[in-house]
Amino acid sequence: MYLLGYVTKDDRVYLVDKDLNVVSYYLSLAVLEYKTAVLREEFEVAETLLPKIPADQRNKVARFLETQGIILIPLYFS
Repeated sequence: MYLLGYVTKDDRVYLVDKDLNVVSYYLSLAVLEYKTAVLREEFEVAETLLPKIPADQRNKVARFLETQGIILIPLYFS
């Protein structure tokens, strides 16, 4: 697979294989930035990014935080 690009307005990554089949995947930039900040232990930055995370992605983020051993106050996800 080869990376063609990322379209911000659609939050999609586009890839192509050797047979020129194009595939796209949903990738939320807000979630990616948040997870990166958490892994770098930049919790102040992560807290500022939290409101940008779409409501349908918050369970995914909560599971990620649990695997990192981080517990947040439920107020953030209300």
